[in-house]
Amino acid sequence: MGAYEKCENLLKNYNNYKLGIDITNGKIAKKCVDKIDKAIVSLKDEEYIGIITMHYIDRLTMERIAEVYDISLVTAYAQKKKLIHKLKNILCSDEAIRELLRK
Repeated sequence: MGAYEKCENLLKNYNNYKLGIDITNGKIAKKCVDKIDKAIVSLKDEEYIGIITMHYIDRLTMERIAEVYDISLVTAYAQKKKLIHKLKNILCSDEAIRELLRK
């Protein structure tokens, strides 16, 4: 699994990590949520960063997101891919992984 897929997997599991914090007070889950939140905030100036939150956190379909932004579905997917590539450099770097695993 490459960095892109790992990053997308982190995003897909965001709500599970949040649930893990609520249920088990899990430290790693909290670190994951915090890291994802910070990574998204760091890209706040990106025009389509809302695609990430709407799709992975709010669970909107890409079709609905395209409607919200009034863009084509192809553009919505292209922007999501571009943003994940940016997020992977933040979330899936060696340093980011070491930080998550620190006690």
